[in-house]
Amino acid sequence: MSLVALWAMCQMPNFAKNCKPPTHKVKKIIGLCYGTFVLAFADIVQGKTVVAHWAGERAFKEKFPHIQLDGNRLYIDDGNILTSAGAFAGLDCCLYFIRTLYGTKVANELARHLVSAPHREGGQAQFNAISPISHAKDEKINELLQFLSGNLADNHKLDDLANRVHLSKRSFNCYFKPPRK
Repeated sequence: MSLVALWAMCQMPNFAKNCKPPTHKVKKIIGLCYGTFVLAFADIVQGKTVVAHWAGERAFKEKFPHIQLDGNRLYIDDGNILTSAGAFAGLDCCLYFIRTLYGTKVANELARHLVSAPHREGGQAQFNAISPISHAKDEKINELLQFLSGNLADNHKLDDLANRVHLSKRSFNCYFKPPRK
């Protein structure tokens, strides 16, 4: 097994090209977070689907347009290549790898010692800069706020938003007025 996880190495493509392992001797190559860049520079992820940290996604696509990057997953196991998104996704990836080698019981015990969930669902989108919104007392308003946070690029009309939560425009506006002092 080879494990690559250092961003500094990504800045040295010649180093990465020289660290290509003899693939006939390696069963699994793991790139954590920006380590996926090193695997790409080393030219060992051709024909594979990989993931990297969301903040490096644009740079990865520019440097390696021929490599399939899935920017939504926490980790991807594609044959002999295993890659992860960020640091905590790297932990998820390693727990997954332990689970494949030693089974669920061992991986769950390790996760317990690490004070971590044994397996997390979802992708990188859940970790974007917009935190989940649930500050309103009315659940339908919270659901609307979640909808809006997932559709920021769209234009929204006040009447449509009020209708979406089955309120008049006037009642809807009351939810977003500052409290009286």
